[in-house]
Amino acid sequence: MTSLAANPELDLAVTLGGGEVRLLDLTAAYGVFANGGLAVDPVLITSVVQRDGPVLYEWTPPDHRDRIMDERVAWLITDMLADPAAREPGFGRNSLLNIGRPAAVKTGTTTDFRDNWIVGYTPSLVVGVWVGNPDNRPMREATGLTGAGPIWHTFIRSVLLGTPEESFGPPPPGIVRAPVCIVSGMLPTADCPNTRLEWFIDGTQPTEPDTLWVTLESDRRTGDLATAATPAADRVRVHYMVLPERAMDWARKAGAAALTPEMLERVRSVAALGDPTVPAVFAPYDGAVYQISRSIPAATQRLRLEASAPARHDLA
Repeated sequence: MTSLAANPELDLAVTLGGGEVRLLDLTAAYGVFANGGLAVDPVLITSVVQRDGPVLYEWTPPDHRDRIMDERVAWLITDMLADPAAREPGFGRNSLLNIGRPAAVKTGTTTDFRDNWIVGYTPSLVVGVWVGNPDNRPMREATGLTGAGPIWHTFIRSVLLGTPEESFGPPPPGIVRAPVCIVSGMLPTADCPNTRLEWFIDGTQPTEPDTLWVTLESDRRTGDLATAATPAADRVRVHYMVLPERAMDWARKAGAAALTPEMLERVRSVAALGDPTVPAVFAPYDGAVYQISRSIPAATQRLRLEASAPARHDLA
């Protein structure tokens, strides 16, 4: 990437597009994926022929290409970028990224719609498109898909028209397939509602069982967790995600059934008791650790106590 020179102002944001590159360099970089990790330098002139026929220059492909990426990594990236199911949630089923044959594609849109990018490739052709105003003025809500996408789609289909369909080929040695629990990517358990097979570089596949999902009984009448008073006929098994407190707002907005680890601990405490007449402490939860802050007045530092007990019980 010759146009992305060493720059002390670059930080981790460069992985999200926080750097300036030329379209030719970016397209050539995607060519590394298409060629299994081998570098392919762009060639602008393949031959020079005089008007009367003699060939003055003929470009010949090099006998050796430098490997700059692990073949397995290149294959995995291509597998992800060429997956129609992965594109569907963001772009729809019949988007401009589908060209009627296998193709790996990536779009990009910069802030204020100043730049639209799309780079896509088949096993034998890489095409990159940039769309934007020459004076860097923002465009009118044009994205990589809607701005650069139509040009890429029309061009690559026209070039490949009438050529045999190509596939990206099987995985190279060292790639294995393993089942994972969807969302967490960990090994499936009995509580995992959905699983799928994913590709991994051998040695990186998950080894730990899923900890995101838990199955609990819910009261179908209220949608809340079942209690001791919930009739057996109204109990249904529901899959819950166990999420940190900071993710609960997202879960509520998404309509996802979720619990925090603390909430799950309380539920399991009650389930373990099995008798609603036995006193139970829900908060602080078992194993909780608290620290007294020196910067906050001691009089304002409190611990919440949450418990249940029969209507008449001596707590002394």
